[in-house]
Amino acid sequence: MNASPTLIAAQAKREVARLRFQSTLDTLQHRLSPANLRDEAVETVKETAVSAARSSAETVRNHPGKIAAGIGLVGLLLARKPIARAIRREDDDGDATPDDTDEFGA
Repeated sequence: MNASPTLIAAQAKREVARLRFQSTLDTLQHRLSPANLRDEAVETVKETAVSAARSSAETVRNHPGKIAAGIGLVGLLLARKPIARAIRREDDDGDATPDDTDEFGA
């Protein structure tokens, strides 16, 4: 029995489509494998960290005064309670003030 040229062309077309589908499926399985996803995530994090570090370094080089002032303000903000306690600890006469209590109210 002779197959018609149309049938042979359709079978060839089906085989090409099947091979293309299998290739796409293999590619997806590789790209979505846990190890590959992990490696891509690690690489993305590294690239982002390097980019952020470069950007930060450039900002510091371009605005050193503003950066120093900002760091100073953060330092004062973090030290505000000890500074306030030191100021309240003694009044002008050198006597302890009524507000002179430690952290536990003693």
